[in-house]
Amino acid sequence: MARFNPLASGSESKFKTYVPTGRPDAEVITDLYEDSSGTIWVGTGNGFHKLVQNGGDWRVEYVSLGEDTHEQLDITTVVEDSPGVLWIGAEQGLFRRFNDGKAERFSTKDGLPHPHVRDILRDPDGTVWIATGLGLCRLKTNARMGQPIVERVYNKKDGLLNEGIFSLFRTSSGLLWISTMTGISQFSPDPLPGGGHFINYTRDHGLSDAGVRTIAEDHDGNLWLGSESGGAMKITRRGFTSYSEVDGLEHGRIAALGEDRNGELFVVTGSLKSPAFHIHRFDGRRFENIRVNLPAGVVPTWGWNQLFVHDRSLQWWVPSTSGLFQFPPTRSLDEFARARPAKAYTSQNGLSGNEPFRLYEDSRGDIWISIISTPSNSYLNRFEAATGKFYQYAQDVAMRADSAPTAFQEDRKGDLWIGFYWGGLSRYRNGKFEPFTPVVNRRQLRSRSCRRFGSVGGLSV
Repeated sequence: MARFNPLASGSESKFKTYVPTGRPDAEVITDLYEDSSGTIWVGTGNGFHKLVQNGGDWRVEYVSLGEDTHEQLDITTVVEDSPGVLWIGAEQGLFRRFNDGKAERFSTKDGLPHPHVRDILRDPDGTVWIATGLGLCRLKTNARMGQPIVERVYNKKDGLLNEGIFSLFRTSSGLLWISTMTGISQFSPDPLPGGGHFINYTRDHGLSDAGVRTIAEDHDGNLWLGSESGGAMKITRRGFTSYSEVDGLEHGRIAALGEDRNGELFVVTGSLKSPAFHIHRFDGRRFENIRVNLPAGVVPTWGWNQLFVHDRSLQWWVPSTSGLFQFPPTRSLDEFARARPAKAYTSQNGLSGNEPFRLYEDSRGDIWISIISTPSNSYLNRFEAATGKFYQYAQDVAMRADSAPTAFQEDRKGDLWIGFYWGGLSRYRNGKFEPFTPVVNRRQLRSRSCRRFGSVGGLSV
C-alpha cells in the first residue's frame, strides 16, 4: 500500500510504500478500513493488520485473530459494529474482534451457508448483512458464540440472481443492492408480487458485463458499477426505464398502451410464436403476460395504437382480421384472461369489412371502428351502445376511399375529431361530419394521432 503526500518537496516522492512483512502473501492488500477511533485496519492476502504511528512515520503491525500459527487467512472485508468492535470477513470464515483484542470465529457450523465471506454491510439500525459464496445472510441482533448467528439466509429460492455475491451496497434512499457474478440484484424486505425478494438486472437489461464487482453512488443518487471486464457503468436513477421481453413482455413491438376501467395500465403486443394478441399487466417491476382467448385460427389485426377498448359496460372489444370480437363483462385482467368472446361482428352482421384497424369509445359509450378491407378501400363504422346497432358512414367522410381513419379524440364539448391516413381532419358534431383539409408547405397533413390538452380542452393533432 502507499501513502500519498501532496505537500512533499520536489526531491521527495509524493508516495511512500508500506509492505507488511513476516507472513507470505501479506503484501497483497485486500482492504483498508478506518474505524471510529481513527485506527486504520489492513486486510491482506494472509492475515489482519493495522497501521501504527512510529514517530513521524507509520509501520504495519500484524494482528492475530486466533488463527493457527501457519494458517493462511485471506481477509476480504472489515466493518465496525459498535465502537471498537470489528466484523472481519475472510475466505476462511467470519471473525468478530473486540476492543480488548479478543476474537471470535464463525463458520458453517454457526449458520453461515458458506465459509467464504465476501462482503459485510452494517445498517444504521445495527443490522449486519453478510455476503457469502452461497447467498446473503442477515445476522441475529445479539449474535453469540456457540449459538446460531444467522437470522435468515437469502438465495436463489428467494429470487437472488446468483448466490456468488461480490459486494453489498446501501444507497442514500435506503435500497440494498447486491453485485454478483451474473449481474446485480435489488433487495426487497417484503415479498414481491409473484414471490421472491429480489429484482434482478443482467446484460439483457443493458449491463456491459455480467460480473459486477462493486457498487457506489454519486451525489445525484446515480449508481456506478465496476465490472469484471466491461468497464464502469452508470445507472441513472431518475429518467426513463426500458422494458422488454426479459421483463415479461411477449414481444418487444408494442401494439397499444391503455388503461382499463379500473385505471390499470395494459400493454398489447403480438407474438412471434403464433398469431395471437397478448395483453400485459404491470406489477410495479415486471409484466404479467396474458394471451387473449381468440378463437382458433383467428389472426390479430395488423393495426396499432387505439386498438383495444374496455368499455363502460366492462366489455372488452378486440379487433382481428376475421372481424371484431366482443367479450362478456370482466372486472379485471385476471377475469379477462379466462374469458372467451361472447359475440363476433363481421361484414355479415353489421360491419363494412372484416378487418378493424382502430377502435375508440366516446363519452356516450359508442364504439368507433376504422376498417381497412383492401389497400384501396377503408371504412368508418359506429356501434351505438344504446341500441346495439351499427352505423356505416360513406367513404367520402375521408375525402378518398383508401384513407382510413387513424386517430380518434373527443373534446370537452363532446365533439369527436377523426384524423385520416392520407390527410385531413373531420369533426363529428350533432350527427354530421365537418371536414378540415389544411395544407402545410404544400404538403397535405397526415394525421396519425389526436390528443386533447390544456385547461380549455384544446386539441393537438
